[in-house]
Formats: sequence, C-alpha cells, structure tokens
Amino acid sequence: MANSLTHRLTAHGLFSWERCVELARIRDSITVQPLDEGSLAMPLLLEETFAPVGVHLSWDEDEKGNGGVLVRCEDVDEDTASRAAAQVEQILYLDVTAEEVATFEDILARDDVLATVHARRAGMLPVLFVTVYQTCVWSIFTARSSMRQARSLWRNYSEEHGLPVTIAGRTYRTFPPPAFFLEGHELPGLRRQKWKYLEDVARAALSGHLNRNRLREMELEQIKKELKKVKGIGPYFADLVSAFGVGHRDVFLEHETRIHEAMGARYGVEPSDMHAIHQISDGWRPLRTWGCYLMMIDAILGG
Repeated sequence: MANSLTHRLTAHGLFSWERCVELARIRDSITVQPLDEGSLAMPLLLEETFAPVGVHLSWDEDEKGNGGVLVRCEDVDEDTASRAAAQVEQILYLDVTAEEVATFEDILARDDVLATVHARRAGMLPVLFVTVYQTCVWSIFTARSSMRQARSLWRNYSEEHGLPVTIAGRTYRTFPPPAFFLEGHELPGLRRQKWKYLEDVARAALSGHLNRNRLREMELEQIKKELKKVKGIGPYFADLVSAFGVGHRDVFLEHETRIHEAMGARYGVEPSDMHAIHQISDGWRPLRTWGCYLMMIDAILGG
C-alpha cells in the first residue's frame, strides 16, 4: 500500500497555525516536529490499537480565506486515516466548539490580566500528547527528574524502540507502544521502581483504561480517580494528564507551583496564597485549563 490520504480540519478563531509551528520549534516538542516550509510531522500511535501512523500537517486556506489544517497520512487505509485525523483534531485543540470560543471571549472581557496575556500569546492553545498513555509515561519519566533528562530519555527510547513511519519522504519513529514495557526489556536511565510503574501504565493502556474518548465522557473528578488507579500517577500527575493528555478544558493545576508563581507575578498576589489563587482561577471556569496554559507559556516565553 503506497497511497496518501488527506483530511481537512477546520480551524476556529482561537487557533493560529503560525503559533503552533512556532511553539513546536522553540519548545522542542515531543508531539510534533517542524518540517520545511511551515509544516509539521507527527509520528502517531493510533488511539486504541497503538498502530503507527505517519502524519504530515500543513496549513490550507480555501478561496474564501477560511483556514484549516491538512492531515495527510501515508500508507494507510481510509478508516485509519479518518481515525488519525480525529485524533489530531483533539491533539491540536481543533475540536473547540463555537460555544467554548464565545465563553472564553466572555472570560477575557471580565479579566484584564488574562486578556493582556492572551493578547501576547494569541493563537497559543495547548497541544496534547499523542495519547493518554504517552502522557502517563512522560509523567513517570519526569518524576524526580529534570525536564532535560526526561526529554533525552523520550528521544532515546523513540529512536531505539519506536515504530518507523514515513512522513514527507522521511523516516520517523513513534514512541514505543505499550507492549514494549511488558516485554522484559532493560530500561536504562530509569530506577527499577519506575520500571514497575511503566508496566502498570502499559497494562492500563492495553486494557483501554487510558482511552482518551472513554475518559472524556467522565466528569473531571472521575477522570482523576481513574488516572490515580495507575501506579505512579498521584494527584499532581492526575491533574497534568487530565489537562494535557485527556484534554479536559476545566483543570486547575492545583499542585503546579510554577503556575501559581506566574499568576502571582501577573495578578499581584502571593503565589502561596491559595485562597487568592483560587479566586482568580475560579473566574476562568469552565476553561481553567486554558488560563493555566496561558500563564505557563507566558512565563516560559518571558512575558
């Protein structure tokens, strides 16, 4: 099979392709990788089956100037291409509804500080991990480790044990699928306790426990309860996985002090004053994830 199938995902008013590509470059993204001429490569593990799919992403405008993201998959059948496109729609936050856009605009109208941050970072929305499974693995990698160490581990495991896919004529590798962590491999760079955690993450993924669509049908507290059944995923990581793995819109990162520090600096409150922090974040409901992300990315980029 050597065919290429393309789906077009319509972009909403809060999305900016230029900012998406910019973030992939400056943040050294592990979800997407920059290609030539403003396009992106996404080595995808397909939800549920964890089959490898090479996805080429690019921007498109129709004759009326309406923008969209082209999702081109190589060497796949129509069903796989459709499922990959639906997964990309979630990952890039292109499944945002008109109602959510209007709600966010209302929040910005009430919150001058958030509106100022958004004006600096307009078009920057969260980019999810490819799967909830991978978000959980990233959580295990980063626990008591630096981001640099975790990123290095991620790339090493992808290069050595990932599945090959072709994107724009080049070979890329996905992150290893869950079965890898159940095959008794030595896991260099990780403490043995983390080996056990990764085995449990893998079992949860293969059983369907970490299926994104399954989790998205639940209320937030139930999502976090389900995630905390997986060894190695405590309250801190349950919040992060809910926000950036599942893609729940209304997660306040209760245990992420970097968010609190960013909020404190911008709103003029003490980061340790959780009553004040909660009062601010409550004004972001039902889109607290977006507020947290804007605080975080503004701090990282020097706002």
